[in-house]
Amino acid sequence: MALVPGMIKGLGVTFGTMWRTITQGAVTVQYPHVKEQPPTRARGVIALGPQAIAILQRWIHGREPGDYLFNPLRERKRKRDDGSKERKSKPTPKQKAERDRNATKPIPNKPYSMGDFAQAVRRAAKKCGAKVTAYQLRHGCKMRIAREHGADAARAVLGQKSIEST
Repeated sequence: MALVPGMIKGLGVTFGTMWRTITQGAVTVQYPHVKEQPPTRARGVIALGPQAIAILQRWIHGREPGDYLFNPLRERKRKRDDGSKERKSKPTPKQKAERDRNATKPIPNKPYSMGDFAQAVRRAAKKCGAKVTAYQLRHGCKMRIAREHGADAARAVLGQKSIEST
């Protein structure tokens, strides 16, 4: 039984650690039960030039000044409505009643979450055959703005405290 001396030594270490913990207290750091919330980011406003306004006109038209330009809930509703128009069969009375009920509900003014935005970029990249991520787009935008207008302008547009963030 060659394992017995090793087991005895292991038990000795375990009991020694347990005794030190009981008499001297735990050495490990205990994390708080409540998770700290990161500070909320200020909602940035980006000034658009005439070329950007011309490109984004489709999304800008009919929006209130405080509305998010790209709203995932609004986009899902638009896609669902487009799919309904292309549908070959008529909706059932239950489906029609649900659509009528949902049509009167206002769409919340919410921005894309990080996950929703990354998914939207992946889908768009797949459609056009490009291999690009949301991070690459953000980083490329930062580099272009920094090159043309300076690091402070890039930091301001991206809403960062430090230019090294992206």
